[in-house]
Amino acid sequence: MATGSRPPSPIARSPGARVVVPVRREELIGIVTAVDVAPPPTAARDILAAPDDEVALPAPLLALAARAARYYGAPPGLMLRRHAAAALWGNRR
Repeated sequence: MATGSRPPSPIARSPGARVVVPVRREELIGIVTAVDVAPPPTAARDILAAPDDEVALPAPLLALAARAARYYGAPPGLMLRRHAAAALWGNRR
């Protein structure tokens, strides 16, 4: 899941958008799950890029993944991976 501030484009502020975020020494793809929420207790990293012009995951699919995560007690990111096409994930272009 993506957490960050100062998105590079308006699409990065849309739930379901793919974004590039720094994780350790890599840049990985994440999915925006919510906007305008309280900042996390730890320092959030900035969103580096939004590789798509449209959201990658529609709201119903995000809701289904969130519901499945709650039902099965699984991490939301794992459920997003299970509900989305494999081509959406991986390293930055």
